[in-house]
Amino acid sequence: MATFARSRKRRRKRRSSRPAPSWSVRGLPLGLIAASLLAPIVYVLGRWEVIDTRTAIAIAAMVLLAALLYFPLRYHTRLAPGGQALAWIFALIWFVALTIPVLSRIYPLPAIAAFEIQPAEVPYLLPAAIHGADLEMRITGHLREGQPHATRNGRWRMRIQPPEGPPLPYQGSLRQSWGGSPHKPGGQLELRQSRVATIIHLPPLAPGSRVTSLQFSGQAEPRLTIVARPSGRMGLGWRITVGLLLLLGAATYDRASGAGRTASSLTIVTGAALVSTVSLQAFGSADATFRELFGAVVAGALMGGPLGGLAAWILGARKDTSPKGSRK
Repeated sequence: MATFARSRKRRRKRRSSRPAPSWSVRGLPLGLIAASLLAPIVYVLGRWEVIDTRTAIAIAAMVLLAALLYFPLRYHTRLAPGGQALAWIFALIWFVALTIPVLSRIYPLPAIAAFEIQPAEVPYLLPAAIHGADLEMRITGHLREGQPHATRNGRWRMRIQPPEGPPLPYQGSLRQSWGGSPHKPGGQLELRQSRVATIIHLPPLAPGSRVTSLQFSGQAEPRLTIVARPSGRMGLGWRITVGLLLLLGAATYDRASGAGRTASSLTIVTGAALVSTVSLQAFGSADATFRELFGAVVAGALMGGPLGGLAAWILGARKDTSPKGSRK
């Protein structure tokens, strides 16, 4: 009986000494492999319009955010069970808080008013439905008919005058260009670029606000089609508060998990993700594009990474207080 107990204890010891399963292929984590494969697949499907382009951009953005979050979260095993649960809760809050502004940029809120303005109607009294709220206006211009397959350009300028305060000037450019397609025989031309819509953001307008000036130049047709909707963006104060709370939570996680001894830091990743989401919302084009998404990623890497590193230094995230030291 004693021999059986000793044998059982040896087997249990051998099992406990076995290394934990490694979720990697030849040293590369599966999270990196999945993100590297899924992001270009979604990009190609969106460019070929196999799936809706906006849906493809949204999926690609969420995949990139999940990939950023994956690497620092690998070190949650250094924490006690209670700390691991808190780390997963914070990761969920982190992902939702950064996904909401991205999705609000890609999927705007429903329209509350739509109208068309021509110079003959100026001064134009803006609809009462849009008064008293932060607004996002999609302004679509129109180009005159020209030579077939010829590039056309135009500009518009508009000034909105509230009942009190200075006027609000806005402007936008219009462009349509054509080019040959290498995939079509016979040198057929196709529309390569069409930029006729612009997004502008307006502060809350008081009743009696009017369009007092409307000017067109180039090959722009003298009319604008406007769709107004609620902005759907958090105010500057809320954005700063949420950003600081995310940085503070990331620094707390890094300090508890011993980020001072690792190459991965959730604080640096959070800084990069914050700058990327702000950059994506700041672009003024009417529709989010893959080019804007990748531009936001580059901005986050170039500016957000150093910002996160500075926050990590200020908040003390580089200090290693983990009881497990550098062991993963």
